[in-house]
Amino acid sequence: PALGAIGKEKQATLTTVIAAVFQIASMALLLMIQSISLKTLAISCGMAECVLLISRYYYYRKNISLFK
Repeated sequence: PALGAIGKEKQATLTTVIAAVFQIASMALLLMIQSISLKTLAISCGMAECVLLISRYYYYRKNISLFK
């Protein structure tokens, strides 16, 4: 929401797509190695959320002057 509020919708969407691609890739990897369990799915989702957090934090820091 913070990036959208300063007119950076493109970056907000990009970070969401990056996290989604990461999550799809990790799910595909789990399928390939036949290691799907509640624990591995939770770890995969948590890692995707970390990717989202880090990428959005990067754009926040890059545009911090627009928040003042």
